[in-house]
Amino acid sequence: MSNIPFQTNMTMLPEYLRHVPAGAPTRQFIHYAQLIRSGRFARYDYGNREKNRIAYGGKSTPPDWRLDKVKVPVSTYWGKNDWLVNEKDYQRLLVELPNVIDNYTVPYDKWNHMDFAWGIDADKLLFPRVLENTRKAEERYRKEKEKAEKSATVKEEKKKEKKSEHKKKEEKADSA
Repeated sequence: MSNIPFQTNMTMLPEYLRHVPAGAPTRQFIHYAQLIRSGRFARYDYGNREKNRIAYGGKSTPPDWRLDKVKVPVSTYWGKNDWLVNEKDYQRLLVELPNVIDNYTVPYDKWNHMDFAWGIDADKLLFPRVLENTRKAEERYRKEKEKAEKSATVKEEKKKEKKSEHKKKEEKADSA
């Protein structure tokens, strides 16, 4: 790991900044501010009860996101110096998500939000964990797929057996 006190490549910084905010719409920043102000993890507030009612099926305020409905396995990554995600909010997310399979705090006290994309040592501090979790997820998916295919094959065989038995009964009845 490098001996620098921060992870941003200062030589590349002007190039990075030419692409920020990289296509993020203004509404996204407004929504982020709404989340901070309200303390809720809710959908976008249109600022008008009638617009909210139209958007949210008659509700005048935006509904909370239902993290308890997330069924896919989730791996989370966080840095202790993240200026967009504080530790309290990160811990709350871990509690509310039902299927967290890994929660990884990058082992570098000054790791911040932009270091996930620009960190000089991301190849050492972050990417190995991401790749490990990706490999594990692919293995789980492969096993689940094999199990589902096997189950489907068994069901299909049972269906064929029933058809065959039914056909034999019909033939027996016809010959009688």
